[in-house]
Amino acid sequence: LVMLSSAGSVLGFQRYDDSNYFLKKQGVNLIIGLLATFIVYRIDYRQWRKWSVPLLFLSLASLIVVFIPGVGTSLKGAKRWIDLGFTALQPAEFFKLAFIFYLAAWLEQRERVLSNLQEGLVPFLLTLGLGAGLIILQPDLGTTMVLVFIGIAMFFVGGGSVKHLVGLGALGVILLGLIIAAAPYRAQRLNVFLNPEVDPQGIGYHVQQSKLAIGSGGWFGLGLGRSRQKFNYLPEPAGDSIFAVTAEELGFLFVVVFVGAWVAFV
Repeated sequence: LVMLSSAGSVLGFQRYDDSNYFLKKQGVNLIIGLLATFIVYRIDYRQWRKWSVPLLFLSLASLIVVFIPGVGTSLKGAKRWIDLGFTALQPAEFFKLAFIFYLAAWLEQRERVLSNLQEGLVPFLLTLGLGAGLIILQPDLGTTMVLVFIGIAMFFVGGGSVKHLVGLGALGVILLGLIIAAAPYRAQRLNVFLNPEVDPQGIGYHVQQSKLAIGSGGWFGLGLGRSRQKFNYLPEPAGDSIFAVTAEELGFLFVVVFVGAWVAFV
């Protein structure tokens, strides 16, 4: 929230005539999140087992709703949100949670047959593929990859066949290659990831400006609120580029500790 108040100040003023727009919006979400956390905390986690199937179907339906004109919200060519008027919901996030509930309950029931191809792997792939397919159509490759990783990790921990998982890994690499090849912008992103200097004024602009921000901050930073790159040099400084703004203002040492804290938490 502290960094959001700084990183989003210029963009908030430019778009909404309010330097604290992003901070206020996230503050409301924080209150909603804390209330939801308290409610969920009071529910015995075993109760989610009986709700796992309805939640899965409800979240799958919400993934379809984003494609309905007038209901789903499109931003920069992606249809990932449902417009509720006062806020926007991203159904893919709810599906991830519902998928975890469902898969946990399913794995518990199928523990003895998980190594069987027809009773274990195939049903698992159908469920995972349905959700991942709807998300990749939005398109959202990042969330799709996270969902696949969650599914495979749970399948492995639940007692899935290592042989099947190795086959899934090989299949996943092939599918990822096809998905990247199917959309030119994904191939360009991969190219920029491997060669950041290839197009500094085009597809590589974001990476170059982020590196400039992190480098400008040095070891100890320019000081809170003193980022120069957030003045329309960095794309989406309150979202995609907030790490670069943090490094510029608070320094490389701080962000190393910050990332280390996250790794320790995980």
